[in-house]
Amino acid sequence: MHALLATVQALAPEDLLLAISYSGERRELNLAADETLRAGAKILAITGFSPNALQQRATHCLYTIAEEQATRSAAISSTHAQMMLTDLLFMALVQQDLERAPERIRHSEALVKKLV
Repeated sequence: MHALLATVQALAPEDLLLAISYSGERRELNLAADETLRAGAKILAITGFSPNALQQRATHCLYTIAEEQATRSAAISSTHAQMMLTDLLFMALVQQDLERAPERIRHSEALVKKLV
């Protein structure tokens, strides 16, 4: 989270913060959202449907639903739903630039391999 706070202060109006929090109440994320708005950038929140602080800050919201169960699997359910949405967003971005997308994906993979 600290790296996020260091990064959002450099956002420009054409940038977008993808903020993911099911509860929408994480203090650090909402501080990052405040800084994003101060920079004039937009916020896309992936969050739960119940009203929350992140929704109030977001330019756009995508909602995930996770039912609370006796086994406390709601956290797993919400994480799974959030991952599905980020995968769909990734696929949509790739489709916007089919010529350069494969090269960028290979470059990202090469960078990750340097860490492993």
